[in-house]
Amino acid sequence: MAAQKSKVTIFDVARASGVSSSAVSYALNGKPGVSEATRAKVLEVARELGWKPNGAAQSLAQSKTRRIGLVLGYDPQLLAVEPYMMSLISGLGAELEEKDYSLLVRMSMDHDDEDAIIRDWIATSNVDAMLLLNLEIGDSRIETMKQNPQMPVLAVADASLTAGLPTLASDDAAAVGLAVRHLYDLGHRSIARVAGPEELGHSYIRDAAFSVAVASIGDGAQNVTVTLAVTGGGATRNYTLAQDATSYAGTFRTPYELAYDTDYTAVVTVRNNLGRTATK
Repeated sequence: MAAQKSKVTIFDVARASGVSSSAVSYALNGKPGVSEATRAKVLEVARELGWKPNGAAQSLAQSKTRRIGLVLGYDPQLLAVEPYMMSLISGLGAELEEKDYSLLVRMSMDHDDEDAIIRDWIATSNVDAMLLLNLEIGDSRIETMKQNPQMPVLAVADASLTAGLPTLASDDAAAVGLAVRHLYDLGHRSIARVAGPEELGHSYIRDAAFSVAVASIGDGAQNVTVTLAVTGGGATRNYTLAQDATSYAGTFRTPYELAYDTDYTAVVTVRNNLGRTATK
């Protein structure tokens, strides 16, 4: 028994259409050189035969990889349980697949490693574009991308951090204001916030917005921002308050409330430190 062909080629479409393979190529790729009647006939035959474009050949012809690059500077153990980042990656991947693109994710151990990956992608064109996350104040990645405008980039960060690069961002300042007002409406007048790493740009924006929001509600409201201390690594990684909770909680009138920047830090630090209700 003759082996069955597994893939329909443009030569198959050409034979069934009664035209040359070059005419089929022009028709399928939307190029001039064939009449509209011929193009319509070729497209119909290709559909009936189940022809699909050759992804590798198409990428080569278009000089595209159909990959979007993302470098994550996360501890793998943290990434496995951090709901925001996993939701973001899932959403990005799903949307890119709708456009026949894939998300290429690399893990970096430090800033030098991340910079090396980005420069390699720029030099080799191993991705068609890049996403930047967790920007820091004066982040070196911004200057790298501005020096290489041939590589498209989207920064998922506040526009104040991106020096004019294309930006996609949520309104962190407004969200902090809403959280503070919510706690105030619940009767809390002493509000502490447990923030993420101080070097991250969004932490700085939230810090400033938190101070403004607490000051704006008046009525003697108090606030303090406390960062997290991280000890251990991998399965032994532990998140604790960078200063003893009693050092500030004891100075507050009751009821007081702790607001956390992320779900994960809220659950872990409350479990490890306070056993109090947390608002994210």
